[in-house]
Amino acid sequence: MARGECLRPLFLVLALGSCQQATQVQTWAVDDLLAAEADARAHHDVTALCWAGLRWFAQAKVIGLASSMQLVRDLFYDQALRNSCAPLALDVMTARAAALPGLLALPTVR
Repeated sequence: MARGECLRPLFLVLALGSCQQATQVQTWAVDDLLAAEADARAHHDVTALCWAGLRWFAQAKVIGLASSMQLVRDLFYDQALRNSCAPLALDVMTARAAALPGLLALPTVR
């Protein structure tokens, strides 16, 4: 790698200010996804496939906007990954609805 070259997601480098910090955040994210995947596999949970797919996404060599957009397209069009992540999305929506019931209510017009 040439001096000054950083093969980390551009948004992480810009948000965190350095390639070293971006590397640390990306490593933490991958470790977290590995742990979630291992736990899901231990419980025979379909979401293990989701965690594995998201780990692949977190480990991908994203340089800038174009490669980021392509990865999002890859993620969106992978039907098996979308199906395995659906239970997680439902869990998040259920938790949000339970924690913030007033936020989801429609306003009353008088």
